[in-house]
Formats: sequence, C-alpha cells, structure tokens
Amino acid sequence: MSDPATITAPYFRAGAIDALPELMSEHYRLRYQVYCLERKFLPAANFPEGLEIDDFDRHSVHVGAIDAWGTLAGTARVVKVTAAGPGLPIFQHCRIFAEETELLDPDNTVVEISRLSMSRGYRRRHEDGPRERRDVRREVFLTLLKAIYQATKRLSATHWLVATETSLQRLVAQYGFPFRVIGPECDYGGPVSPYLMNLLQFDQVILSRRLPDLDDFVVGLEPQYWPCSNRTPQALRVGDARRFPGRLVESL
Repeated sequence: MSDPATITAPYFRAGAIDALPELMSEHYRLRYQVYCLERKFLPAANFPEGLEIDDFDRHSVHVGAIDAWGTLAGTARVVKVTAAGPGLPIFQHCRIFAEETELLDPDNTVVEISRLSMSRGYRRRHEDGPRERRDVRREVFLTLLKAIYQATKRLSATHWLVATETSLQRLVAQYGFPFRVIGPECDYGGPVSPYLMNLLQFDQVILSRRLPDLDDFVVGLEPQYWPCSNRTPQALRVGDARRFPGRLVESL
C-alpha cells in the first residue's frame, strides 16, 4: 500500500473485486449512496442496511476503480446470462425494437453493464485542496471502463448491453465506444434507452490508436484477450499488438 503522504493526486487501478469481501461491501454501500441517496432512482427504505443488492448480483462480475489508499473510488457490474439465473435485468424494464436481430444470434455472448457508480463526495474530497488539480471523475470513469472491458474479455463476451441516459451515451461516445440504440426510452432507474455495442467493433477503435486513452485498456490483460483485427483474428493478434506502445509488445 502506498503512503498517502507521498502521493500528490489519486491514481487508480482496475480489477474484479468479487473475491475481496471488504471491497464488495464498499461496492454495495456505494451503489446505495448513488442510486438511493444521491440520484433517488431506488427507494432507500428497501435497503435498511444501506447496501443496495439484488438477485442479479449472484450472476455478475463486479469491478472497481481502486485508489492508492485502497478505497473503492468507483464501481460497476457485468451481469451474465447463466442457466440458473434470471437473465438480464434490462429485459424486465426496456422494450427492444422488433427489427433487432443481433441479440438473437446464438454465436453472440451478450452481457449487461449496470450499476456504474461513483460518489460525488469522493470527487469533492480528492479534487479540492492545495495539491495539483486533476479530473478525478474522468480518471475513475476511464478506469471503470477498462475494468469492465477486461472482465468482459475474460468472459469471452461479444456484446455489451446497457441502459443509459443520453448524456452518458454522449460521454462514452467521446471515448470511441460504438454503441447504438436498440429500443425506445423507458423508465429503468430513471429515463434511459437500451444500447448495444459489438466488442469486436470497439477492438478496432483500440487498434486504430486514434484515442490514446484506450491504449491502457490492454495493460494487464492477458495476450489471448487482446483486441485483434476482424480479418483473421488469431493469426493477426501478434501483428496487431505491435501497434500498441513498446511495453505491450515486449510482453509477448
């Protein structure tokens, strides 16, 4: 653990937190704070212990952005479709356009990304003060997206399904995420629309190197899950890797 006295600004690492009980408790508390207290999407009275948990959590991978002090600065979950599970929560709230067929392809593995949370109080604590200012919200957001990307790659997922408000979609579009709307607006923790993203298309954005922030998404990811060309995926993986910074190529 780093000494806070030697750190001038927060830095974050991405990862799954399911095997870390203390961080999982923070995860559920943070969800309660954001979804029940701050945004009031869910009734706080339904969670008397201050932990926002539902039936889908048993069928999810939970990820976080963890700061230099070991605090969970942001969190999200990846909901999987399992034989014993309830499916994906989005289908209980949102309608999908009748002409949408990509979700029905048996070769696709679709996961739902939800409960993305970051406390407003955390941002205020770490953005105020005499030290060098940094956009903590942006750092945490990108770290969470990296954590989600790596977790879904390890699950061999092919598509992300999300229900988000228009403002959040504009934000992720700035980072090159090729989501497309697949249904009308609905009430799912507030007014949102369902969106779908093909991970192979996002891999091409990473490989293009036009958005340097995305280079870091591959750092820490096992080479077999790295983005590859959509021409002959396995054969071109090493060649595509050479388009990343030197530290990635050296790890081959």
